[in-house]
Amino acid sequence: MPDETDSIRLQVINADKDWVTIWKKVGADVAATDKFFDEIIQLRDPSYFHDYFQLRFQSFGRLSGGFDTWNIDYVYLNVNRNSGDTAFEDRALFTTPSNWLTTYTAMPYDQFLANLEANLQTTKSGVSNLDDQVQPIEFYSLILDSTKIYDEMNQGTPYNLAPKTQTEIDSEPIDPNVFDRTNDSISLKLETRFYITSGDSANWLNKYDLRVNDTTSSFVVLDKELAYDDGTAEWAAGLSQQSAMLAYRFVLPNPDIITSVNIYFPEFSPSAAGRTFTLVIWEDVFRYREGRLLSEQHIVKRSAALNEYTSYDLGRPVAVADTFYVGYEQSIADFFPVGLDKSGITREGNVFINLDGIWEPSNIIEGNLMIRPVFGFEAAVGLEDEIFRGIKVYPNPSHGRFNIAGEFEAGWIYDTMGNVIHRIGQSADNQEIIMNSGRGLYLLKILK
Repeated sequence: MPDETDSIRLQVINADKDWVTIWKKVGADVAATDKFFDEIIQLRDPSYFHDYFQLRFQSFGRLSGGFDTWNIDYVYLNVNRNSGDTAFEDRALFTTPSNWLTTYTAMPYDQFLANLEANLQTTKSGVSNLDDQVQPIEFYSLILDSTKIYDEMNQGTPYNLAPKTQTEIDSEPIDPNVFDRTNDSISLKLETRFYITSGDSANWLNKYDLRVNDTTSSFVVLDKELAYDDGTAEWAAGLSQQSAMLAYRFVLPNPDIITSVNIYFPEFSPSAAGRTFTLVIWEDVFRYREGRLLSEQHIVKRSAALNEYTSYDLGRPVAVADTFYVGYEQSIADFFPVGLDKSGITREGNVFINLDGIWEPSNIIEGNLMIRPVFGFEAAVGLEDEIFRGIKVYPNPSHGRFNIAGEFEAGWIYDTMGNVIHRIGQSADNQEIIMNSGRGLYLLKILK
């Protein structure tokens, strides 16, 4: 919210090319609301009407960050209007469809399948009636990609919009059977699309197509990343103390292997680009160093574009199961910012900070950090896929317990000296192996 003394003003340029203030609003006059309000501003002075007419909005407030924000929408100029002329026969979708994953905004497809029904929820979008009369609409919601439509939740559902109001419309439930349960290595980028049919003019006043705001979309990616954020940073969050640590908690239904971490470090002054930080993955932050699965130094790389993540490849893959934490220990005393998504639903209770050797939940960060673990190996170079089809070993690396999924006749585990240290019998299902041989590198041989 703007502070009481902050202000916004509208100026137009007159025939003498001087800027003249014709409207102003101070923060003290604005109520705390997330709704737009109408302003009618009359232009009467003849000196405003000339061939190089221009207008500009200027705001005044703190320059030390993203504070004191004024939002402006629907600027409309026309003649022969009056002070009550604020109604337009226009119906508009004004938010993107909400995320239909219950916890995350992106997931590996196999983790999504592990609890498919529980991962689905209805999606919704905001719709506005800018007219001063009740207006009917029909709305549609569907999930699709570039090749096919997966589900059509709504197909012309009727709805009456009250005058001059904003409301939310919910989709019908998503059918879980539209997702392929037989292949857990699929990569999908799915568009969620809402659109309405409203009778809005395609040629209003012979100038404007009022149907352009009748469709809105968002995307869900089921590939390799696990994410809470929606991919856009409205702000940033971070710590300002050398050796301070931040950890972000994730929970997986099945064990998996992290191969890299994607992080968005936005540009602030002073820039963190070129500074070092220690990327850390914890099994349990409350066990201090014993709870660390990985700790390695990286250099902050400057993002190539706004909201573009940088991939930090791990020196070795890290096996995780159930709850784990991804974060960093910073090497500088300056503000060390990570992108913060504030427009989505905040998954509270997942951010932990350590400033003095004691971990505690952070209660001041409102939003989702733009930190995303990435899972899975690419196919091994030089190996025929058919040989290993149907066999899956996870997690790898492990802490002495791992699973072998798929049919095989027998198996053996060797140490690096070639000694057999464990024999595995025939299996036609998921089999858990427990080893007590200490840390090291071991070889698995399977007879199919």
